[in-house]
Amino acid sequence: MSWNVTIVVMVSLGMVASAYIAETLRAGLQAVPKGQLEAARSLGMPQWRAMVSIVIPQAFKIVLPPLTNEVILLTKDSSLIYVLGLTASQYELTKFGRDGISSLGAGLTPLLVAGAFYLVITIPLSLLARKFESRSARTKR
Repeated sequence: MSWNVTIVVMVSLGMVASAYIAETLRAGLQAVPKGQLEAARSLGMPQWRAMVSIVIPQAFKIVLPPLTNEVILLTKDSSLIYVLGLTASQYELTKFGRDGISSLGAGLTPLLVAGAFYLVITIPLSLLARKFESRSARTKR
């Protein structure tokens, strides 16, 4: 595979992920009640200090679960690139599975092993996202 295709794939995934992440961060900042910023400003805090000390930490708690989900989706999307044929000579889990099927004649076992590796990667991330979401739900009560 040429470097040009690799660069195009990285830029494409980066642009899509950055758009979702930017929208998540914007929504998180807007989800913090305006009264928080107003209270800090009334205590004499400068705008930047109120954002750094009060608004951004609250927004971070709000956006952490969606950002974790975005990491999971990015992991899955990177494997789809190979399946779509964009990284034909790049070795990643799906390629190892397909090569194992063709060279070893082992049936679907190598592909199932590659799928198991994806589960090993995504299940802990999903559990982490669920933990963040439940913690976020508890603090909203």
